Amino acid sequence: MLSYAILAHTMNVLRSLKHRPFALLWAGQTVSRLGDSLHRIALAWWVLEKTGSAAAMGTVLVLTQIPLLIFLLIGGIVVDRFPRIRIMFLSDVLSGAVVTFIAVFSWMDILAV
Repeated sequence: MLSYAILAHTMNVLRSLKHRPFALLWAGQTVSRLGDSLHRIALAWWVLEKTGSAAAMGTVLVLTQIPLLIFLLIGGIVVDRFPRIRIMFLSDVLSGAVVTFIAVFSWMDILAV
């Protein structure tokens, strides 16, 4: 009985992906969230490799959450006034640019803890 319910739910999810706008939104957000998660892991690994200090790694990870908190508050106001899709797209592009700069600066040994 439980497996039938899971199968029915899976079919409903797959059916929703037939709608192009939703499928694009879902795919884009999935890639964005995966990239954000991998960035946090890579950043923690880089800090630990450079400093050898778990305290430094923890501090950097905690401090990276501060901009998230600030921009969540600002984002709530902005999304009420502007088109949501453009705001989501712009925020993902800017996030990708920041991650790219961090990766390039790290690769060039310009980045420091």
